[in-house]
Amino acid sequence: MEIKPLLVQLLDATVTKLKATGEIPESVIPTITIEQPRDTTHGDYATNLALQLAKPLKKSPREIANL
Repeated sequence: MEIKPLLVQLLDATVTKLKATGEIPESVIPTITIEQPRDTTHGDYATNLALQLAKPLKKSPREIANL
């Protein structure tokens, strides 16, 4: 299995769990994308999921990433 679809699947499962616990409202439906950063010092893969969820959840992206 390729790594990008696996990462999307894992992030989707995490969002589903957070919805089940009430951390994320059911009405919030993020688009999960995985990209490779141009600068390799920023890691192998990146997602903007925490940034997407920051405004509707009224939390900082760091707080969301920690969830």
